[in-house]
Parts: sequence; C-alpha cells; structure tokens
Amino acid sequence: MLDQGRLGLLVPVNDAAAISVAMEQILDFPEQAAERVAAGKVSIEERWTIQGATRRLEVILREAANRR
Repeated sequence: MLDQGRLGLLVPVNDAAAISVAMEQILDFPEQAAERVAAGKVSIEERWTIQGATRRLEVILREAANRR
C-alpha cells in the first residue's frame, strides 16, 4: 500500500487537475521527490524481496516460538 506523501502521491482516477497538481509538486520540490524515491526503494526491499519476506517470517516464527 502506498503511504501518501512519504512514498508517493495519490490522485483520483481520471482527475487531470489532481494529476497536474501532483506533477507540479514533484517539479517544484525535487528534494521531496528524491526522498520519496529513496523511501520507496527501502519499502520495496523490505516488503517485496526474498530477503525482506525472510526477515518478516523469522520475526513471526520467533514470536510464535516465544509464546510456547
């Protein structure tokens, strides 16, 4: 799921005005856009790679083992 503002900008479907505003924000604030790109890369690595999935599974299994 997209973390609005931190990982990207959400706009309504078929809303040209909202898309234009989002694009202007990206162009007017390139530093924020770069921060979103960096945060997005981290999010992808944590959520969608084998390594990230393995880390999450390890946490789940450790928590389950500690409950016994």
